[in-house]
Amino acid sequence: MELNNNNFEQDDNLFESRPNPNDALFGGMNIDQPYYATSTATSSKKSSAGIVSVIVAILCIAIIGGVVFYIYNSTNKYNGTYELTKGEAGGMELDMELIASITGIEISGTIEIKGKKGHMELTMMGETVSGDIKVEIDGTNITLKNGSEVLDATYDEELDAIVFEQDGAMLYFEKVD
Repeated sequence: MELNNNNFEQDDNLFESRPNPNDALFGGMNIDQPYYATSTATSSKKSSAGIVSVIVAILCIAIIGGVVFYIYNSTNKYNGTYELTKGEAGGMELDMELIASITGIEISGTIEIKGKKGHMELTMMGETVSGDIKVEIDGTNITLKNGSEVLDATYDEELDAIVFEQDGAMLYFEKVD
């Protein structure tokens, strides 16, 4: 058996012709030569179409944002704090201070509405009852729920007030903020 030196030389050449591992990492860039980035745009028509597309997208976002803001504000016009300011019974309308001076009973109350949630507090004869409420609004009809207790009221847009009515007597909670 005879060894041929030419086979070894061919194996050395095969080793030299293998791909460089850096080609896989850097996409065949020769590190010794500088790399220059070039623009991929081929005509000004394509770039103006891109600019128009961006402007249209921005306008669409602005319009959608405006619609969402309008819907949010129109459904939340009832948000705020309301204070008990007056009562009405038998055709007589009295503010809470006058009722307190006549009856000797101080009555005060507040309702805070924030979307579909809120808080109600009522003080009468030194005792305070308060709690969190769920708010349901249907047009000018407002329903306040606290567990099994349900209070129905209407919203008076002229007074900017929530009005509770029961057995001909009415309580007015006017908006303060």
